[in-house]
Amino acid sequence: MKRLLFLTFLPVCLSVFFLQGCGRTFQIEIPKSQVEKQVKSRFPVTRSGIFSITLQNPDLLFEGSRDRINVDTDVTVRTMGMFPAPGHVNVDGKLEYHPEDATIRLGDIKVRKVNIKGLPSGKHEEVIGMIGNLITPVLKSINLYQLNKSNRLESLASAHLKGFHVKDNSLVVIIGY
Repeated sequence: MKRLLFLTFLPVCLSVFFLQGCGRTFQIEIPKSQVEKQVKSRFPVTRSGIFSITLQNPDLLFEGSRDRINVDTDVTVRTMGMFPAPGHVNVDGKLEYHPEDATIRLGDIKVRKVNIKGLPSGKHEEVIGMIGNLITPVLKSINLYQLNKSNRLESLASAHLKGFHVKDNSLVVIIGY
């Protein structure tokens, strides 16, 4: 039994040893549709306080930056005695790898643009702050992709991840030795 285990383990160790000095990299491309599915499963999101804010219909944009993803979403703001104020929010976040659970998520989330029609005067900044407080934890908690440790290539990726970037409507994970 020990000999069989050794004979199984030996080729894996030798291949890692030889590839380590080669500077070889592999890439896994995750289609935008798969990432969008993860994000859309967490919407709509509503938070109530002074205002009731609902975020829905997120749209991911994989353009403009190699390490950031842009998220456009519809927003509806309601207050007592006010008709719903519809609008649009644009945020972006930086791709981050979390080794504890082998996931890629968004971090460093920034609200870029808020356009809401019919807000009471003087309430725009307060609503922007509430939107940021609402959308930031939601987007940070979504796994854009989780490396599957039962897949040999993705298991190697979790141990030897060199980086990732956004390219041509896909998330590219780079594995290297």
